[in-house]
Amino acid sequence: MTKKTTDCNPEEGKQVNTEGFNGFHYTEAGKSERVMNTAIEIPVTIILNGEDLVTLLASPDHLDMLAAGYLLSEGFLKDKDDLAKIVVDSAHGIVRVDTRETGEQDSSRIYKRIITSGCGRGTSFYSSADSSSKRVQSSTTISPEMVYEMAKQFQHMSKLYLETHGVHSAGLYDKADLLIFHEDIGRHNAIDKIVGQCLIDGIDTAGKIVVTSGRVTSDILYKISKVISPSSSLYRHPPIWQCGWQKT
Repeated sequence: MTKKTTDCNPEEGKQVNTEGFNGFHYTEAGKSERVMNTAIEIPVTIILNGEDLVTLLASPDHLDMLAAGYLLSEGFLKDKDDLAKIVVDSAHGIVRVDTRETGEQDSSRIYKRIITSGCGRGTSFYSSADSSSKRVQSSTTISPEMVYEMAKQFQHMSKLYLETHGVHSAGLYDKADLLIFHEDIGRHNAIDKIVGQCLIDGIDTAGKIVVTSGRVTSDILYKISKVISPSSSLYRHPPIWQCGWQKT
């Protein structure tokens, strides 16, 4: 697979995820003026085999992983071998993805858009082949102590959230050990970046745990189930921690 990236901020050679503005901070002691940071959101268009597929609103980092994760979780990719090339133009919010097979889709995969429970009326692609998912069989267990350790570590990882209070986070754990961590203005995008990095870097996801700050709806669980068996999700809704488990 060939991968090429054009940085969003080529002069500094790094992504810029925040933008400062003058605002007022209110406390019991009164009002003060200060520079506040807000999370940047950009439209990201995924072009699959030369055709516009979808435009996502996302944070402008790790767009290759976002695109790969989205395509895998939506059923357009089966594994890493399907990927021929990913070219990211962060300056213009475009990700071009070429697959090794560019012919017509398999007749078993008849796609249609569905409206998800995303706060921004998110859309997903449903395939008739998705209804044949097999039930997961696993002996993986998660202890309450492990949940507590993951939650404690997860809370301190989200630097962008602490700076802006405007993004979601997601992490991949092997028991209580954090392997991958991503942030994005969208909860679905944060999950897709986890999925995409696992695909691109060839990370073994068997028995791993996904932790996310967003609501765990059916579409989130389905994304995770595409790459992790069994798929398990821990999510935060302060001040309550909840644990969700899916067996497909």
